[in-house]
Amino acid sequence: MTEPNQRQTNWQIKTDTTKVKQILDDLRPDMLKRYEAAVASLCEMETKARQTLNAAGVHTIFYVAYLLV
Repeated sequence: MTEPNQRQTNWQIKTDTTKVKQILDDLRPDMLKRYEAAVASLCEMETKARQTLNAAGVHTIFYVAYLLV
C-alpha cells in the first residue's frame, strides 16, 4: 500500500487540469468527426422514417413513438 503523501501526489498528477485539457484538445478533432458522422446518420434515418410514416398515412403526432424505438 502506498503512503498517503504518494497517493495525494498521484491524485494531483492525474487531475492536473492543464494535462487534462491538453489531452482533450488532442482528442477533440476525432471526437468531432465521430459526432458529425453520428448526427448525419441519425438525421438520414429520421428522414427515411418520416417519409415511410408519411407514406403509410401515420399522423405526425405518432412519429415520436416510432423515432424513439
